[in-house]
Amino acid sequence: MSFRAARPAALREQNTRGDRIAHALSRQARISFFARLGLVAFYILGSYTLLAWTRRSTSRWFPLAGSAVVAATVFAFVFACDYLTDYLDPFEWGIAAIAAIGIAATVLLYWSVERYLLRRIPQRRVKRRQCPFCGYPVGANTHCEGCGREAVAPCTSCESPRRVGTPYCGVCGSTAGTSPA
Repeated sequence: MSFRAARPAALREQNTRGDRIAHALSRQARISFFARLGLVAFYILGSYTLLAWTRRSTSRWFPLAGSAVVAATVFAFVFACDYLTDYLDPFEWGIAAIAAIGIAATVLLYWSVERYLLRRIPQRRVKRRQCPFCGYPVGANTHCEGCGREAVAPCTSCESPRRVGTPYCGVCGSTAGTSPA
């Protein structure tokens, strides 16, 4: 068999092997991407869990947990910048993808802060002897002079007077809310 006769078969085999190698490299890159993505997600979730735990337990290590969140954020940005150009052309969709991720993160953060504030602001106002609804100083009054709503209402368990917005009744210790105004 001559060299010229074997050349087409050799080229076909070379193309087949090249396609297999390219497929294997693509698969390896995909696996590496998802492994690193999992590591970043684990690090972010772990740091936020640590932050929540140290905040709840009023630990003196709270600043360290905050540093872990910052480190996880930097790690995520490095990860995103490293892989962004591999899968998205920055001049076509890269900027739109980053903007969409930023918008989603901002909306999620805004929603969580609003939930937190809705839960905490009335309690802080009650501690400062303010109306839990509008924040006007109430003092010893039973109704708010700012909005006219009841600042002291009967407890639903023992019917004794109870400041609206307090987590527990001062007489019976019940966690049930006051009767509606």
